[in-house]
Amino acid sequence: MSLPIAKKYMSENKGVPLHGGDEDRPFPDFDPWWTNDCEQNESEPIPANCTGCAQKHLKVMLLEDAPRKFERLHPLVIKTGKPLLEEEIQHFLCQYPEATEGFSEGFFAKWWRCFPERWFPFPYPWRRPLNRSQMLRELFPVFTHLPFPKDASLNKCSFLHPEPVVGSKMHKMPDLFIIGSGGAMLQLIPPFQCRRHCQSVAMPIEPGDIGYVDTTHWKVYVIARGVQPLVICDGTAFSEL
Repeated sequence: MSLPIAKKYMSENKGVPLHGGDEDRPFPDFDPWWTNDCEQNESEPIPANCTGCAQKHLKVMLLEDAPRKFERLHPLVIKTGKPLLEEEIQHFLCQYPEATEGFSEGFFAKWWRCFPERWFPFPYPWRRPLNRSQMLRELFPVFTHLPFPKDASLNKCSFLHPEPVVGSKMHKMPDLFIIGSGGAMLQLIPPFQCRRHCQSVAMPIEPGDIGYVDTTHWKVYVIARGVQPLVICDGTAFSEL
């Protein structure tokens, strides 16, 4: 894939602007872009609350290169190459409709596929305890082989339509998120008080990508992009929500 524009941006150490008119430019397959918007003086000490974003840069890796030990401060994207199939999404909707958001009536119109697992009509909202750690590993079995804490859990899966104007709507994410299907742009923005020491990050993410970012050091946003709807699941790496 020829990426002359991406190479230009990487060589100049300029990330994709967080807002602007170049949304349709080619995107690199792997590398994140770092914006050159900080004005750090190397002799200036980094405040303690900014070391997380200043010293821990985003790691992007393939599944086979995933770390063996979980590092809380280190943001990462693991490219598993394993998107959710429509059958898997439908099964999740049948099992946990209260943990979904934004799915069209077209999905729920196939309620008969839920038999014999659930009876219809569904008693919604269900008032039942959910084992969200189990939900995460049931929908994404790959988590059994990743170094996330055993308390890592799933909050919900959302169905998002790409906006008519690319980048016009940013969806704030918690520390853990997984792209089920569709394409998106990931944006990491440091706290305002740390912007002299930390750079913003932007990179495209694709189906099967697992992201983790310590939200005490970054604001995490995802923007749906492309022509296909985005299915994204979010949760937390530390305890059930």
